[in-house]
Amino acid sequence: MLIPKQNANTFGAVHIDNYLDFIGFCKHVNNDSACCVDIFLDNVKIDTLICNQSNQKLEEIYEISGHCFFYQLDEKYCDKRHKISFKSSEDGIELFNSPIGTMAKDEDIYIQYKSLKVSN
Repeated sequence: MLIPKQNANTFGAVHIDNYLDFIGFCKHVNNDSACCVDIFLDNVKIDTLICNQSNQKLEEIYEISGHCFFYQLDEKYCDKRHKISFKSSEDGIELFNSPIGTMAKDEDIYIQYKSLKVSN
């Protein structure tokens, strides 16, 4: 279980699926209402998510129920490597494991990932 920072209103974590897809959770410390997470690319806000999905793997690891999210980085942001950050909208607390480096379209791993995704 992840222990929230002292005086934090929210806590959470993000995991890398493949440097383009991310799973995570964000939860209020004292209640079960859904949190929102702001997503930043190189310190510029690009999106906001509501953390109201289920993910069995994350729920088992962190002993939570619901409060999960899935985020797929838009291909337009794959022009070069970036730093992606996930922060609680409520208090700006950065989720555990954030920030994360992304990959670029011209990298071999990106090309391999895209070809696998198309064939599935």
